[in-house]
Amino acid sequence: MTISPPPLPPRDIQPGVSAWRALAPRLFVPIVVGIALVLALNHRSSGIIGAVIALAVFALIIGIEVPLILRSQRRRQEERLRSLPNGAFYTCRGSTVLPGHRALVTGNMILDQQGITFTPLREKSAPLVIHWSDVARIQLGRARSQPLAGSLVLNNSDGTKHAFIVRAWSGLAEVLAP
Repeated sequence: MTISPPPLPPRDIQPGVSAWRALAPRLFVPIVVGIALVLALNHRSSGIIGAVIALAVFALIIGIEVPLILRSQRRRQEERLRSLPNGAFYTCRGSTVLPGHRALVTGNMILDQQGITFTPLREKSAPLVIHWSDVARIQLGRARSQPLAGSLVLNNSDGTKHAFIVRAWSGLAEVLAP
């Protein structure tokens, strides 16, 4: 049984993109640079054959490993969604900067009827709770630093912002879409 989200503040939600589309720009540059270096150093037939073999091995590794990693992430997310607490409509893994910390802290995010609860995984600190009534606008889009993650920004009524890096952002985009 899925619970629908409560009336949420205004939101700007970008739909998720496929993993291959997000990874392609990051994979393209090293491949092109590697081939260019090999051909610049040895542009005879042996260099060309070596570059083609290296490219084939690289494509094989990427073609096998990326789908396995994505399937594992999808299974973990499905398990999280199957075990939602009462009143929750979405859960995922995320990261944020907590008060008193300089670096990102990883934890579990639960979105329920009251708001968002972020519980750190390794820290023994209290969970961070942000109520929907305190949020003026929700923004969800692609994170610049991580190709498969999204950036969830909550603009609070008092003018402050709280940002999260969200791992399963395409599912979150579907849930939060107006």
